[in-house]
Amino acid sequence: MLKSANLPVQGVEAGAKGQFLVASSVDGLIGGLVGLEIHDSYGLLRSLVVAEWAMGCGLGETLVRAIEAQAKARQAKGLFLLTTTAAGYFERIGYVRTERSVLPEPIRRSEEFTRLCPDSAVAMKKPLIAAGTTPDHS
Repeated sequence: MLKSANLPVQGVEAGAKGQFLVASSVDGLIGGLVGLEIHDSYGLLRSLVVAEWAMGCGLGETLVRAIEAQAKARQAKGLFLLTTTAAGYFERIGYVRTERSVLPEPIRRSEEFTRLCPDSAVAMKKPLIAAGTTPDHS
């Protein structure tokens, strides 16, 4: 599914830093997936993809909200991403464009930022607010 959406598959293996959430139909068809990597106290959203047959029903946003909840549970201060095609979509659901140079160092050192995405990819961020805390706008 990642390959068919022209998204990188390198580094998506399950491990200490990464996890994927997968949505499927009752008959087992994969409708979409999204990944999360934690780098120090920051989250990196990886590879949101929704199958063509599942588009238009809010599955993408549901997956993003679920991965945001996972990042909060892992005490991430913020969630970051790179995109070459979906900046407008992510803006509609609360992410803001940002310069790569101002991203936290652990995110800038990630494989996604250093090797996998082109320099032309748009960097985006969203602060995560846990109950009883104030946002960190890093």
